Amino acid sequence: MAAASKVPLLDVKLLFARCRRLTSRAMKKLKRLHNYLSEKATACVEKLPTDRSPTEDELTEAMNGIRYHNASSEPYFWEQSYKVAQLQHSIPVDSNGTAHVFKEIKRHNSGKQGSSDMRDEDCVKSWECHGELCVMPPAMIDGVVNLLIKTMTTQSTHCLNIIWNWIHATVQV
Repeated sequence: MAAASKVPLLDVKLLFARCRRLTSRAMKKLKRLHNYLSEKATACVEKLPTDRSPTEDELTEAMNGIRYHNASSEPYFWEQSYKVAQLQHSIPVDSNGTAHVFKEIKRHNSGKQGSSDMRDEDCVKSWECHGELCVMPPAMIDGVVNLLIKTMTTQSTHCLNIIWNWIHATVQV
């Protein structure tokens, strides 16, 4: 490779050694994160009923009552997860004309507190679910339960293969 690219052999060896180090560090981090997710999934699945499919409320309770939307959700998900609004109260609108149906969940920035170009709007990446609008059909609940079970039963040594398959399944759809 060094002869074909006219790059000194020492540079090639250093580059490959650095790549091996970075790959090893990334795999360790991936396994740590998978173990953490597996523990969380196990805790959720233990709270779900085993004799039947859980309801929307049971799934929410198993996840410690936390249900929110994030900025990375897909438009096809929006079309399938909302009911027609039959709200009992008016929707607040700010001076810019933006409706605020969902309560914002502000996350604190870690590491860049002193940055002057960071605004409060940049910290909002997720919103609480609205009980009168959000809906989870039984097929979606079953999919979430299956994902939790798959996450908790996969060993950390095989998590890269699972993630690879999920990415390719998502891309092909």
